[in-house]
Amino acid sequence: MPDSDPESAARRCPDGYAAVPVHPDQADGPLRLCVLVRGEAAEAGGHLVALRDNLDSRVYLGCVTDAGGLVREWVELWVQTVSAVAGTPAAFRETLSNAVLDARWAATAEALTGLPGGGVLTTGWERAHPAPVYVDVEAGRPVCPTAGSADACWRLCEDDALLAHHQLPAYSTTLHRYLYVSGGGKPSFAPLTPDAPTNAHTVEPGQVAGEAPGLVPLNPEGGLLLVRPFCPLSLDDYLAVLSGGTWDGVAHGRARIDPDGAGARLADAHDSQRSFLGLEGAGGRMVETLHLKLRLLAALFEAARALVRQQQRPLLNLTNESVRVGFAAHGSALPFLWTAEPALTDAGDAVTLPLKSSEVRHFLTPLREGVSIYRPASAGRAMHGRGVARIRQLLGDKRKGTVIEGTLETTDELAVDRHDLVRLRLNLGKEAVDLYAYVEEDSALARGELRFRSVGHTFAEPVAAALKTAEGVPLQNTPFESMPLLSTPCDLYALAVLGAKTLLVDANTKLSVAVDELISLAREAGEGAADKRSLAQRIAWLFSQDERWRASMGPHRLVAEALTPDEAFAYVPPTLWWDALAMLVRMLPGVSGFSACRDYGDARPGALHEVFDRAAQDARELAAKTRGLIVADWKFNREIHNLIDGYIEKVTVEA
Repeated sequence: MPDSDPESAARRCPDGYAAVPVHPDQADGPLRLCVLVRGEAAEAGGHLVALRDNLDSRVYLGCVTDAGGLVREWVELWVQTVSAVAGTPAAFRETLSNAVLDARWAATAEALTGLPGGGVLTTGWERAHPAPVYVDVEAGRPVCPTAGSADACWRLCEDDALLAHHQLPAYSTTLHRYLYVSGGGKPSFAPLTPDAPTNAHTVEPGQVAGEAPGLVPLNPEGGLLLVRPFCPLSLDDYLAVLSGGTWDGVAHGRARIDPDGAGARLADAHDSQRSFLGLEGAGGRMVETLHLKLRLLAALFEAARALVRQQQRPLLNLTNESVRVGFAAHGSALPFLWTAEPALTDAGDAVTLPLKSSEVRHFLTPLREGVSIYRPASAGRAMHGRGVARIRQLLGDKRKGTVIEGTLETTDELAVDRHDLVRLRLNLGKEAVDLYAYVEEDSALARGELRFRSVGHTFAEPVAAALKTAEGVPLQNTPFESMPLLSTPCDLYALAVLGAKTLLVDANTKLSVAVDELISLAREAGEGAADKRSLAQRIAWLFSQDERWRASMGPHRLVAEALTPDEAFAYVPPTLWWDALAMLVRMLPGVSGFSACRDYGDARPGALHEVFDRAAQDARELAAKTRGLIVADWKFNREIHNLIDGYIEKVTVEA
């Protein structure tokens, strides 16, 4: 008979699934790090529960079990893979190598570990590559592939000298990866990346796992691992739950599973177990929902701030998919929804462009042209084309290196800001030279021309000589690509959109409409930035002047109940709502004089996290104010409210 106790059920694997250790070394330990494996492959889902893909990893559902087989904690297993990097734009990809990816992985683990509460279960595989691992589904055990004998284990080759000796690309300076095994003193190499060169020393990748049936790849590349606590709900799931809904579990193919029992607890809990004011009607639910949403935003803003502070690089990939929500351990005295805690799903996609002589740090993102509501169009997209480059002169600088002044002639429209970089690839005959330059559009003399001045570069003597020879020569068919200056203000904008989604979107409102109206409100309110009224006072005045603001951006969108804006304002103090809207308005860079950032590159070097300071402070203060509405005597307040309403109605009728 199935156990109906959610807490007891969460200690066991779901029916049809088993916990398999992620490495043979884990098989006999008192505590075992495991991956969740389904005995019969799920339709369109396979044997492993893949939660998502990040830029350089695939994330699986796993757990930590004890020697008795009970689950002690549900976790996410991040398995490093470089396959997704191959499809990124060239400028982004060329800043990366295996050594850079490994260092980035270790830095990510360190940054996540430094978050409040600790966000990583340290295993040592954050820095040291484990052996490649497959899962024998039928036997329920991990398998490290070998070449004929138990001692001949395939491993990831990180030895540049060994690779060079066998005429293969280096590990540290390229994105090519090989497994290798030494049999009889003669190594064999198996390429892992699709375009990795092959020769007489390489074998087909399929020979690594051999012909053994039933082996499912878990970490076939021997990539680094990272283990984080499992947060079951997406942001959309959690917002639906706050509106009174339930949650039906994690998707695995066409099926759903509820590994940690969160779905069962939500389904079984009475209103009084889910929240404090669940039985107090629409008004009580509205006030409490506002508080819980503001708590969510405060924690989310602080998580982004803490992560950027640790890494000192922006995220540049925040969307609704970037947020997961978990709950406290069973047995908490608080209502279930009050134990919610958001977490960011990864540490961002941005990479730092290695420009030693530039005073401004530039960051690249793998998104070249994709449109997203979380990515402001005015931040600019990387534009690319071809033109004719002419080198005007080479300037020597002992501190910065060689600076090149030149002209780019192109028929393509190149809209760039003074802080944006342009990457040019100059063809000098024997080799191509990449230049990174700032464009000085106003100094060009002819139409269709742009003057550029490069950042300092260090060139080998033959390349410097070739550049000197090319002075004044039109270099035809020169590829160029603009790189907008993007930093943490882009993340602040994305968080503002997430704030709009949390506070201003209901079943009858699209996020695109809410964001458009928020930007309109910011521009309208910004017209008064020079007077003495605060932003919240400006917003209150706008609402008093035009009823359409109340209909489009009132607090009635906080809950699922059909309430009018006036009914909602009867429960939520208007001044508190003006403050909440002011918080979101300030988070939109460059929209008005109230904006926290002038543009999308407006972040102080070495203190990129300071961009989030005001938003985090606003959200914390708002959460504290709304908490006061909940801990007060709600029934007494409602009685007084009803008496006042009745008196006003009576006076109105008599008049």
